[in-house]
Amino acid sequence: MNDRKAATPERPRPRAAGDPVGFLFVLLPRFNMMALMAAIEPLRVANYLSGQTLYRWSFVSPDGGRAAASNGLEVDTTALPDHAGQCECVYVCASWNAEHYDNRKLFSWLRRRR
Repeated sequence: MNDRKAATPERPRPRAAGDPVGFLFVLLPRFNMMALMAAIEPLRVANYLSGQTLYRWSFVSPDGGRAAASNGLEVDTTALPDHAGQCECVYVCASWNAEHYDNRKLFSWLRRRR
């Protein structure tokens, strides 16, 4: 008999009215910095123009630490969170040869987010 429980998908906890929408950017090695900035800049501008925090974001990687972009710039990240928190949107940022990237910890974490 198998005593293991089926993995329960992690869901973001409900966001209260007025709370900012959360974005989580998972940075893979050699991610594309231009794509990341193109995703963040509209959120930043919306916050600025509205005078309030409508959107928030954070950067994670499988083990935390610095993630190097394909252009050599580095971004500080935290390790993948154990729980979904209030991040409604998760984006995986990659670049060339991402199809060869193999990280079981990340893939398992992403499957639990479905």
